Amino acid sequence: MADAVKTIADLRAEKGLTQQELADQLAVSRSLVSLWESGARTPDRGNRISMAKIFGVNEGEIFSESDVDPARLAEIETVNDEISEFIIAANGTASGEKAPGGTASASSADDIIDAFLSKQSRLNREIFIGRYLFMKACKVIASEAGMSEVAVRIRLSRMRKKLRLFIAKEENHER
Repeated sequence: MADAVKTIADLRAEKGLTQQELADQLAVSRSLVSLWESGARTPDRGNRISMAKIFGVNEGEIFSESDVDPARLAEIETVNDEISEFIIAANGTASGEKAPGGTASASSADDIIDAFLSKQSRLNREIFIGRYLFMKACKVIASEAGMSEVAVRIRLSRMRKKLRLFIAKEENHER
């Protein structure tokens, strides 16, 4: 993390931003920016992406996989495994050919997931987005939602089943 620590402070200074100005742009506290720069904390994925945009660099120029806690990498891998079957089914193959049971539209995955989420409760949307967009650990989501980790995992499991059925319904509708 030492390289990233230096990079955050250096890039912020190059942009002529104070810690408070960067914090305001990221909608976080100045003390959190200070913790990132000191190496005491690591920014989450959303903040890393936002910082890269603010600094006008790609995320890889600021952070590498070695900057991320191995437990966090394992969590990200788990999240990717949980959702990948749906993205493949909804989006088709990378070449644009129709995947088995999938569609060929490049925006299909986003459109299908947006349509699916629009039919979910606010809490389920927040849990789904927290897990699959921000790649938060179930424990973190549970804490934020004021529920048990088991309850979050059950909701996610049920939503994956519902999403699977929703995708199948969309595929049948297109035929």
